[in-house]
Amino acid sequence: MRATLLALAVLASASVAEAQAAGQLDAPAAPAPETDAPIPPPPATSEPPAAYGVAGGDVAARPARRPPRGGYMPELALLVPGAIAFVNTYGGAVLAAIETEIIFGGSEITDWLYVPCVGPFVLVGYADGVPDAQAVFFALGLFQTASLAFIVAGLAINRRAGREEGEAVSVAPFVSPTASGLAVSGRW
Repeated sequence: MRATLLALAVLASASVAEAQAAGQLDAPAAPAPETDAPIPPPPATSEPPAAYGVAGGDVAARPARRPPRGGYMPELALLVPGAIAFVNTYGGAVLAAIETEIIFGGSEITDWLYVPCVGPFVLVGYADGVPDAQAVFFALGLFQTASLAFIVAGLAINRRAGREEGEAVSVAPFVSPTASGLAVSGRW
């Protein structure tokens, strides 16, 4: 994996260097010399800023990205698996209750499967003498309760949405006159 990422990085930097040598890209700007003098603010103009280093506005300028409003984001690492598990366990219990009502002509006992989290535990008491059914109902109730706890925790644990939020590793295709491939970037 490390060798693949290194090869992709070398390929991408070689492609950028070739494009710069051919004059298709602007050369990177030299770093500003460090001085103790304050940097003056840029002059106020009515023209929009040039985009992508092209002077004179040949390319339409992109509107500046607005900084995030500092809202809160739910913890998706808990919310998504919890929602998937809850939909699967509760949906399976509802489908089982529907099928059981069709086969046996309805039953007050299977109506407890329509009640999430509590219903399977109630059915453990009704399944007295059938140990496999007791284990299945107990596991069903346990999984429904745990998945609902994941959903609540995912909604309750909020993190501040800001610029530092984002993908740790991103893969994007790139195309240049001399090469194409995938560019991998990330923060560690």
